[in-house]
Amino acid sequence: MEEVWFFIQGIFMANAQKRIFLPGKFYRIVVSSLFIVGSCPLLMLAEQEKSVGGMASEINELLPELNLSVKKGAGELPLNPSLADASLSIGILDPLLYVPITPSKDVTEVFVNLFGDTVKLLEEQVRALYNDLITHNPYKNYTASVRVFKDFTPCPDEQKFMGKRDVHTLAALKNITQMPLDKLTMPRIGIVCSGGGMRAAIGFAGALKELDQKEKDSDSSLLDTISIINTLSGSTWAIVPWLITDKSFRVFAEEFFDRASRAIIGKPLDQQMAALKSFSAIIIDDFTRKIVFGDIPSLIDVYGMLLGLSLFSPEQRKNYLNITLASMAPNLAKGQQPLPIFTAVTPKNNAVGYKWKEFTPYEVATYDDHVGVPSWSFGRYFEKGVSKTRQPSIAAAQFMSMFGSAISLDLMDIFNFVLSEILKGLLFAFIKRVVEVPFIGNIRVFPTFVNNVTYKMTSFPDSTLKKEMVVDGGMSFGIPITPLLYRPIDLIILFDLSANVLDPAPKNELWKAERYARERNLPFPKIDLAKATSNVFSVFDDGPGSEAPIVLYIPMIKNAHFSSTFDPQDHLGKLGFLNTFNFLYTKEQIGLLAGLMGQAVKDVRPTILQLTKTAAERRALKNKVPLAA
Repeated sequence: MEEVWFFIQGIFMANAQKRIFLPGKFYRIVVSSLFIVGSCPLLMLAEQEKSVGGMASEINELLPELNLSVKKGAGELPLNPSLADASLSIGILDPLLYVPITPSKDVTEVFVNLFGDTVKLLEEQVRALYNDLITHNPYKNYTASVRVFKDFTPCPDEQKFMGKRDVHTLAALKNITQMPLDKLTMPRIGIVCSGGGMRAAIGFAGALKELDQKEKDSDSSLLDTISIINTLSGSTWAIVPWLITDKSFRVFAEEFFDRASRAIIGKPLDQQMAALKSFSAIIIDDFTRKIVFGDIPSLIDVYGMLLGLSLFSPEQRKNYLNITLASMAPNLAKGQQPLPIFTAVTPKNNAVGYKWKEFTPYEVATYDDHVGVPSWSFGRYFEKGVSKTRQPSIAAAQFMSMFGSAISLDLMDIFNFVLSEILKGLLFAFIKRVVEVPFIGNIRVFPTFVNNVTYKMTSFPDSTLKKEMVVDGGMSFGIPITPLLYRPIDLIILFDLSANVLDPAPKNELWKAERYARERNLPFPKIDLAKATSNVFSVFDDGPGSEAPIVLYIPMIKNAHFSSTFDPQDHLGKLGFLNTFNFLYTKEQIGLLAGLMGQAVKDVRPTILQLTKTAAERRALKNKVPLAA
């Protein structure tokens, strides 16, 4: 393979000090003269006949924010070229990337200069960067705009989807209930699941598997009647791998349980490190992409890779970087699956509290900021409401790590291994010199920093911030009811796999969720916490005159119909297998947890059908139409 030389002089917050606000404290990140170079792995070769200079020209045309400069020469570029030799214009970004490419006779020479040293790269490494930014970047020609709203309403793409989903749910509801429903009387049903690490993922998968069983004398399942599935933290891990397939959940569940029983993220450190080493090409490619666009790779990125290695299929793992939230849209195109909504929070700047974010295949929205952007553009650099960069979308597994960022401190050792054993070379040297931002408070939550979409939108309070922090929604409270309360939902089926389902206020997550709704004047029924913590399921309903949805609450508690001996509360301690920070589950433990939640669905099935009929009757009353054919 022909060798080429790369010259890149990237200034990443050169000799800069950045102050980052965390609740109650300021932390200072010091980064000194960060430069780029490295070995981008070969994922899939671009056309072999395309020259390095041609690829650079194409990148320059499609991604002008990188300011690639191609100039012809005869090898006059000195061994250690200076910035003046590069003769490049100042770009829109801080940091900046400088790449002059100098063909010499028959060989394209590309130089990399770092700290006075020249580094040689292979041509296929240049092609890999081209593939990442151009070949496999479906949104490279798109510019995103910030959608501003006064009161939250779903984006047009979601509204279009819901119109198609309504057709499916209406047919399923009529089939199962035998009621003469139409668009005016059809209730919309949403599912919510709490966080709780792998415990939440496995338990929720057990519940969904049972919900997806065909009803007696029917071609439909209760899952077919669901409009929206809303998740947080660990429960998102059951939904993302499912909706990047076209499988029913009852089929997917068995594959998911098998992967969970073999999850590399739960293995000893040496096995996790070996797995990451086999994944090194994708790690290098992902970190290179981030650095090129001015982002600092972090432990959370490695965490996402471990989740992907654990919960994705082998084929999905090969395509790791190209599987995004937007990748789910084709599998939802006909409305055949519920809309997934994932959640996380952003700590308020210089204030106490959090701002909730929702993530769908169509949009990422922040309620308190009254803004949303297309999901494929989240992470891009925005100015004055318009995206200025065109980097590839964030990988879905990295969203999974962002959503569930309360993690084991063992991952610090794994991150150090990645830095020392996989990310070799000067490109990644600066990461080792970055002062780590401590985890937040006494909770093992690591932040992700993304570009702030309201940057330089002067009417917005955080318009001066280039970056914002995104963390696990459980930092606020662990039951993500917020998205459904902003939508017309009649019945919420709420699965609570929190570690504190039996705790009283103010520790109880359901109590926190109700308090949040009251503070925001959002419609939510009155909760009887004593009832909620002592029954396999509870119904909370403010009656037909209320705007609040009916809530069917299903906590993770002992169920004699499933087992007279298994009590999940006995296994939540530091050494219990249901501990939030445990990722290692045996098949027997998966059977216990998934079976417990599946049994709860069996027990509650008649109640779901009755509440569905009640919700339909209220819809008919509200719309002043008869509930008749």
